[in-house]
Amino acid sequence: MKPSVRRIALTAALLVCGVPGCSERAPRNTPGAPAAPSVDVTADRARVRESWVLGVAKDASALGTLAQSNAGWGKLFTSDPAGALAEFDAALKGGTPSEAIRTGAARAAIELATAHAAVADVVAVLTERLSRAKTDAGGAEGAAWRTWMLSRLAARTGQPLDVSGLAADGPLASLVAAVKPGATGPLAALLAGKVEGLDAPLPAGAMAEYAARLSVAALISAGRIPEAVSRFERIPPNAPDVVVGPADGSVSFRDPALADLGARVYAARAIDALGAAPGWGTLHKARALLLLGRAAEAKAALEPLVAAPPADAPLAELVLTDALTAADLALEARALLARARHGAGDAAGAKADVAALPTDTIGHRVLKTWASTGLGEALDGAAFPDDRALLARTVGAEIDALGAEAKGAADVAALNLVERYADAVERRFADAASISGAPEVALKHLENAEDKGAAFAPSPRNGVAALARAARENVRIGRPRVALKYFSRLAERFPAVAAAADMLRDVLTIRAMDQEGGAASGQ
Repeated sequence: MKPSVRRIALTAALLVCGVPGCSERAPRNTPGAPAAPSVDVTADRARVRESWVLGVAKDASALGTLAQSNAGWGKLFTSDPAGALAEFDAALKGGTPSEAIRTGAARAAIELATAHAAVADVVAVLTERLSRAKTDAGGAEGAAWRTWMLSRLAARTGQPLDVSGLAADGPLASLVAAVKPGATGPLAALLAGKVEGLDAPLPAGAMAEYAARLSVAALISAGRIPEAVSRFERIPPNAPDVVVGPADGSVSFRDPALADLGARVYAARAIDALGAAPGWGTLHKARALLLLGRAAEAKAALEPLVAAPPADAPLAELVLTDALTAADLALEARALLARARHGAGDAAGAKADVAALPTDTIGHRVLKTWASTGLGEALDGAAFPDDRALLARTVGAEIDALGAEAKGAADVAALNLVERYADAVERRFADAASISGAPEVALKHLENAEDKGAAFAPSPRNGVAALARAARENVRIGRPRVALKYFSRLAERFPAVAAAADMLRDVLTIRAMDQEGGAASGQ
């Protein structure tokens, strides 16, 4: 390798592993004697030979060039999506951004949106548990707000908003009137997510932050993304929506229907960053549209891509993903299209798309079961091998086979790219398990893909979305203390966990008191 090229490659490595929290410098192959494969990996090895991983192993200069193009890439590599998005945003505002800049911004925004969505799921579960807890905190006013929040929780899951438990002349009379069929006025517009209701006054007990969050949701619906982002970023993440009762015994509430507001904001930011980007940018746009619940638009965007996918893919699209080649991206487009068709009501088309997905490699089998679980089908538990190391060994063996050609192998090892590819595949399998209603299976695989040298905490291998999802699965299986450990270590990198962390502490306190311990023992 020429010295100048080598310096570029090493720069890429330093962007990632020259920072605190990078605990691993793995060898090319997974340690230990190779075990007899439990599955046939012939097709996997053939795919690896065409992959971006092997391309970097042969010559890391393209990766170095990508890393040097914007500091955001270094922050993406170290699991700092918020920092990455700030760097990419500066470039987006500074002139005519390259496709790589738009891609980086969209990837960072979707990582944040996915993490916010996982935290929103935690808030939804905890709202139910805390609201059903035997408590008279807040008196009649607290009881009214508790009923409102449970109604909003039901609406979040697609059920009608039921405020029958609220008196039309009670403390929330204005809310009751505003959600009746045919209601008009600023508050009715605000609660319906319409921009005409911006900053409408709310009943006593509601905080300014509640009005701000409702206004952000309305701005997103109206497509006023920069204004929505500006307002959203000024709202303290741990500020409750409602506080009632005396100062020395107040009770706070958070609206579960707004718990996914961060997911909506960052999904919208991803779409905004992409602009009219053609080709593979459509994948990110479709992911964002699905996060926003706009399946029909995602379907319309994906159909032309699936019909005529680009033959090649830039490294910015492939690096640190579970796609090895442009052909894998095309398969992901079809898997996303299946989900979009399903969401848009085209069940037959969705099943046909899933049926068209191959099962020749581990990655492809995982993608297929991920697509099918999105249609409500059962998880294929055998899609990911029992021996996780098999996947890493398969990739590592192809790098070893390069011999003297592997001029970038040291950089692949320094950046732990082989293990991180295996992480991406296993995390998709965990997502499929979660969607299928198997949180224990999902958690097992999220933990398997976690960097044990930085347990529960962000690191180059431990992305914020993966950690937030691990916390969510722990809540689902009744382990709030472990979930709180994840959130406590995520808080500095991802402050949006603050509200959910407070709710977890409340759950632990109630549990401790129910067990006749002290409140402190629940923390």
